[in-house]
Amino acid sequence: MPRAHEPMQSPTSAYWKEWHLLCDIAHRRESAKSMFGLEWLFAMMLCLLLLLMPAMFIREVSGRFGYLHRKIAVESWAVLKPIGLAVLLHYGVDAAIAPWIAILSLVDLFSYLLGLLFLARFYTRPASARRSLILVGVNFIELVLGFTIFYAHYGLVVTSNGSLERAPGALVFFSLVTAATVGYGDMVPVAGLGRAVVSVQIFASLVFLSVFISQAVGRVGGSDGGV
Repeated sequence: MPRAHEPMQSPTSAYWKEWHLLCDIAHRRESAKSMFGLEWLFAMMLCLLLLLMPAMFIREVSGRFGYLHRKIAVESWAVLKPIGLAVLLHYGVDAAIAPWIAILSLVDLFSYLLGLLFLARFYTRPASARRSLILVGVNFIELVLGFTIFYAHYGLVVTSNGSLERAPGALVFFSLVTAATVGYGDMVPVAGLGRAVVSVQIFASLVFLSVFISQAVGRVGGSDGGV
């Protein structure tokens, strides 16, 4: 819930705030003084990427109506992305733009999550750790569906008898199994591009499961039960 004074004010411009953070990191001012080397370079690149993402635009526009509207808009965006990917998977996966939408969704997702991890010292701690944990679950669904779009669009999954798997439900299961790294049953990726996409998903999923979920669970365990 927003603090009592929040509805009476408009939040600082999201673009201005992120640009100010980028300048602070670039010149190693304030909390960025201890940054150097690869950490400094990665933080710079991450700030630039965040400025280009749709989520930043949504924060900027919704923030003009107040803190509560911004929170609702950001949370709605997180929920609508996997819903949009599911609709795309069923009705438009063969469109040329489908994999690009999946790429944008995944880049938007990981830039946000990496920002929470590597730029945590600059951001305000979430008011509700349990809300963050729920959103991590939504983010995991987005990750699974994003890679499913690739498998479906390019025909990267075959069954044990060598036939191409096209059923959306089966491909979602394949992507989920890949994300969970528990091994396959009667479906395997095709050689070349299929194995490359699977390798990227396994790496992304390991980072997601080992870092982001552990962070969210740690926040819940360390919270005092408030929201």
